Amino acid sequence: MKKSLILITCMALILGLAGVAAAKSIDYVATEISPEAIFNGQSGNFRLIGSVPWSSPITFNLTFKIGTNGGTTTYPREVTFGVVNSNGDPLVYFGGGTKTSFVANFAQYSDTFTTQVKIIPPAVDGAYHVKIAPTAGTGGNKGLEPGGGILVHFRVFTPSSGGDCNPAETSLSLTPVQACVVYHATLTTFTATLTEKDAPDTPLVGKTIDFMVDTGEVFHVSTDADGKATFNYNPSALPVGDHTVYANFLGEGCAYQAIDASATLGVTYDFQGFLPPVKIEGAGVGLFAGKVIPVKIRIADAFGNPVPDAKAYVFFSLTSASVPEAPAEPIANTNADSGNLMRYDPLADQYIFNWDTSKVANGGHNIRIYLGEGGACAGARLATVTIQKSGGGKK
Repeated sequence: MKKSLILITCMALILGLAGVAAAKSIDYVATEISPEAIFNGQSGNFRLIGSVPWSSPITFNLTFKIGTNGGTTTYPREVTFGVVNSNGDPLVYFGGGTKTSFVANFAQYSDTFTTQVKIIPPAVDGAYHVKIAPTAGTGGNKGLEPGGGILVHFRVFTPSSGGDCNPAETSLSLTPVQACVVYHATLTTFTATLTEKDAPDTPLVGKTIDFMVDTGEVFHVSTDADGKATFNYNPSALPVGDHTVYANFLGEGCAYQAIDASATLGVTYDFQGFLPPVKIEGAGVGLFAGKVIPVKIRIADAFGNPVPDAKAYVFFSLTSASVPEAPAEPIANTNADSGNLMRYDPLADQYIFNWDTSKVANGGHNIRIYLGEGGACAGARLATVTIQKSGGGKK
C-alpha cells in the first residue's frame, strides 16, 4: 500500500510556455472542496486541508475543459477520465454514484463538463494520494494532450476516543540554498525548517516533509535534530522560467497541524552576450548608419554546451524616452513568418536576427532579448546601439 502525504492538492495544467504547442491540452478546475481548504497555493489549483477521519469522504466538483493554448484538434472527441496512479488505495467515484470513471464528449471547443468526485478514505491510518487524468481519448497524434491532471493528497487518522482534538499549530519555512540555476544543471538545494508555532525554538524532529516542484513527483525527507529537512533536487529536466517548490508537513492527527510553504526556483540560460557588430569589446556603443543591424547572441547550458532550441525574441526601445518597447522587424523575406524570433545558426553556435531599421528613428536604442526565463533570476539581456542614418529621423 503506497502512502504519500496529508493534504489535498489540486494541480491544474501550467500553461504559457514559450512557443506554440503541437496540440491543445485539457484544463482542470476543482471547486467546492470538502473538507474546506485551509490554504490556497500560489499557482494552479493548489489546496491544503487538515487530516480526515476514516468515516469522512473527500468531495469536490471537477470541471474539464479544453485549454486556449496549442494547435488545432478535431471534434467530436470522447475522453475518459479516471484514477491513473499505479497503486492508489482509496476508492474514487464520479457523478454522485458508484462509477469509477467519467466520460466527456466534446462536440466543440467551448464544451465544458463538471462532475462530482468522491474519495473514500481507507480505514487505515496513513497518507494517500490520487491522480485523476484521462485514461483514453488523448495523446499521440490525436490533437489533444491530457494536461497535468488533478493530484489529491490526504492523510487518514483514527478519530479521538474522547475529548476535543486540538492539534498544536506549526511553523514551516522554506529557504533556497540555490534559488537560481542554469539550464540542465543537475543539483539545487532547498531547506525546510519545521517548529512549533508557539515555541519557535523547539524543532520538530523526525517529521516527514513532502517536497514537490510544480506538479511533479513528490519527495519525502525527514527533519533532523534542528527540525530541518534538506531537499536535494535534480532540475536538469526543467525548462527555463520560474518554477514553484512546495514543502508540506502533513500533520499528525490530533498532535500537530498541517502546514505548507513555497519558494521560487528560477532556471535561466548561460547568456554569453551579444556578438559583433552590436557589441565589440573596447569599442563602446555601436554606431550604425545603414538600414540593417545583424543582432547576434550566444547562449549555453550549465555545461557550456550550445542550446539550439531556445525561443529568443528581439525587442527595442528608445533610450531617451519612456515609451513601450516594440518587437523588432526582420528584413523582408529573411525570417519567414517568425516575426521577431531569432534563428539558430548551428555552424556558428549563435542566434541571429537581421533587424530592419529603415523605419526606426535615429538616436540611441536599447535592444532586449526575451528568452522566456521568467523574472526571478534572468538578467537584463540588454545592449545599446546608436542609429544615425543619413538625413536624420525615420527613413
